[in-house]
Amino acid sequence: MLSSSSPSMLSIAALIVLQGRFESTNVDLHKKYGPIVRLAPNRYSIADPSCVRAIYGIGSKFSKSDYYHPFGNPDTSHKDIFSERSNEVHSANRRKQANMYSMTSLKNYEPFVDRVNSTFFGKLKEFSETGQSFDLFTWMQFYAFDVIGEITIGRTFGMLEAGNDKDGLLDAVDFVNAKYGARLGHLPELHVPFLWLAQTLKLATGLESVTKAVEEQIALRKSGESVSDRADFLGKSLDLIEREKLDRFDLFNVVATNIGAGSDTTAISATAIIYYLMKNPKCMRKLRKELDDHVVAGELSETATFQEGQRLEYLQAVIKEALRLHPAVGMPLARVVPPGGATLAGQFFPENVRRTTCSLAPDIN
Repeated sequence: MLSSSSPSMLSIAALIVLQGRFESTNVDLHKKYGPIVRLAPNRYSIADPSCVRAIYGIGSKFSKSDYYHPFGNPDTSHKDIFSERSNEVHSANRRKQANMYSMTSLKNYEPFVDRVNSTFFGKLKEFSETGQSFDLFTWMQFYAFDVIGEITIGRTFGMLEAGNDKDGLLDAVDFVNAKYGARLGHLPELHVPFLWLAQTLKLATGLESVTKAVEEQIALRKSGESVSDRADFLGKSLDLIEREKLDRFDLFNVVATNIGAGSDTTAISATAIIYYLMKNPKCMRKLRKELDDHVVAGELSETATFQEGQRLEYLQAVIKEALRLHPAVGMPLARVVPPGGATLAGQFFPENVRRTTCSLAPDIN
C-alpha cells in the first residue's frame, strides 16, 4: 500500500488528471504497490475484482463521493441521477425512469439503429473506395450521437451525413465530461465558484451548449414543431409528466444524460473494440470466421439483430475484453465507506473515508 500522508498528494493527483495521464499512472502505482494504493489523504484506489460487488453492486451501502458533484447542477434539490449522491434518492429517481431503459423497451429501437448503421457503413464504403483516410474515433462519435438522437428525440443529429459536428455538441460534451467534470471531480469545492465566475464573466463553456440543445428539443416537441414516428425517450418522458410521474427537471435530465453520457461512452467503447482487433490480427481472423460460419448456417441476418449478436460467443468475448482493457470511463468512480467501515482486499477501511474506489488495473499481474 502506498502510505505517504502528505497533504500535497491531493494536488499531485489533480495535476496528473489535468495532464490526462491518470489511468496509466494509476496502473503503474498498482504494479508497484499492489492492490491498494493511497492516492491522497483518505482516498484509495482498489485493484481487486472481488471488491466490485461490495462497492458498486446492487444494494451496496457505499454512496457516491463528492467527485460526482461537478457533473451536475449545484442546486442540490434538482440533481440528476448521475450526480445524485444519496443512495435512497438515487434509487427512487431511477425507479421513475426504469421502464424506459429496460431491455424490452430498448429493443424496440433496433430498426432505427439499423438505419444509422446503414448510413455509417455507406460512409465507410466511400472512404474505402476512394482511399480517403479518416479519424475513426471522430466518426464513431458522429455515429454514436446519431444513434442517441434516433432513440432520444426521434431523429439523428445529422452528423454522419454532414461529416462534421455541425452543432458543436461533440466539443460541448467533451468539455462537460472530460475537461470539466473529470478534473474538478478531484477539487469539487471549486464547482460552484467556477460556475459563478463563468456566468459573471460570460465565459463560454460546454455546459450552456448542452443545455441549449436539450431545451430546444423539448420546446420543439411541446410546440408540435417536432414530431416522432416512435415512442422515443423524449415522448415517453413527456407522457410521464402528464401522468405526474416525472417533473420538468426529470425530463431535462433524461434527455441530457442520454446525449451527454450515452454518446461519448458508446463511441469510446466501439473505437476500443476496433482498435484492439486491428492490433491483434489473429483475433480479427477468429471473429470473422465466427461471423462467416453463422452466416453459412443461416444464423446471422444481413443486418444482424441484437439477439443474433448475443449468440456469437467470440464476439461477446471480444467486446468484454476490449471494455476491460479500455473502459469508457477512465477515472475512478469514488464511493464513500459506509457506517461501520468495510474490509476490502484484506484491508479494513473506517467509515466516511471520502474516496474508496475500485479501479481495476488489468495489467498489474
